[in-house]
Amino acid sequence: MKIRTTSAAELEVANAALSYDLLRLGLGAAFIDEVEKTYAAIEKGPQTYPRLQMEGINVSENVRFAKTKRFPFLVIFRESADECEISAIRHAHSDLASLLTRYSTDE
Repeated sequence: MKIRTTSAAELEVANAALSYDLLRLGLGAAFIDEVEKTYAAIEKGPQTYPRLQMEGINVSENVRFAKTKRFPFLVIFRESADECEISAIRHAHSDLASLLTRYSTDE
């Protein structure tokens, strides 16, 4: 399965990496490595990851998420027949409701 990242997701990774580097030099590079490992795992088996669900929001069934192992971040992706589009990288404790409305089936 091919992986494609949106420019928004790439910007989120860069911003998070910069924040981690401000905490400790080199931590940003470790974050990027962890995100890339997560991308590789998604590429190998996207269906092994849970669908993204939230009470009160009907999220499209092809939207899934993967958790990074070392950092508290979620990689949110949309699965299609031939690719996975990485659309967001969010801190696991952030408010996901506004993000999920873009995947809503209630339009």
